[in-house]
Amino acid sequence: MNNNLRKYIESFDNIIWLYRDIIDNKILENENLKNIDNEAKKELFDYIFDKYLDSESELNSLSIDARYYGFFRLKDIEIFLPIEEYCNNKIKDEIEKIKISNVRDIFMHLDMDLFLDDKRISIKEYLGRYVGLLRVEITFNSEKEEKLYRKEKWMGNEITDSPLAFDRYLCKLSEKEFKEELNKYLN
Repeated sequence: MNNNLRKYIESFDNIIWLYRDIIDNKILENENLKNIDNEAKKELFDYIFDKYLDSESELNSLSIDARYYGFFRLKDIEIFLPIEEYCNNKIKDEIEKIKISNVRDIFMHLDMDLFLDDKRISIKEYLGRYVGLLRVEITFNSEKEEKLYRKEKWMGNEITDSPLAFDRYLCKLSEKEFKEELNKYLN
């Protein structure tokens, strides 16, 4: 790893502060990092992305950032613009693994429309008392489009008629009610 980059990463007590510095583009204020090459940028992206996927990492609590920052897109993080295709491919590969293996343990508050072929799809994974719920949401432009749509196998069971489908109903469920409802849809 680039020595300046390693020092920069080590200067943070907490991975979340490093992450915030990167998405706020404050990293570009660091004179030693303004001109790092694309290979070093890839190393930085890999470091952050690997931490993002690690269930033991503090970065797995990104929903805090989502509330604090609102939604952001990869293309808003300036340091990664020169390697945007590399970043997109790495994330897309991880999503393909989920589709293929049907594993549902990845925390995704990424801009999913960048990585899925169908731009109408978003994915939410819930933590805390709602752990285990991974919801795929599809936005249709018309009733006809909705009727013609055929969901992909990796999307799992349909929950539209369940309180699991809408946050306003989900939040009213007790932990016991949530688990009972979720178990109805697990294979």
